[in-house]
Amino acid sequence: MKIKRVNLGSKFYGMNYYANKELKAKFNCKPNEILIDKKLKGRMLKRTIAHEKIECFHMKRGLRYKKADRIASKFEMRVR
Repeated sequence: MKIKRVNLGSKFYGMNYYANKELKAKFNCKPNEILIDKKLKGRMLKRTIAHEKIECFHMKRGLRYKKADRIASKFEMRVR
């Protein structure tokens, strides 16, 4: 999975291909990429990358965004 640093604006910290597609967001995100906002650093950067990877894993296997995001968020809370 390739991590690409971009400006995502103020609404998102990260984005993966499947979430981008379901949310009908306008980011140029390929199936093998995770987009991460350029302004993130340190622990927030690491947590966001982990969140997007987990979310992508579950969505790739058929879960909808809302459920996959909830699972990724629960994991993220545990590692804070």
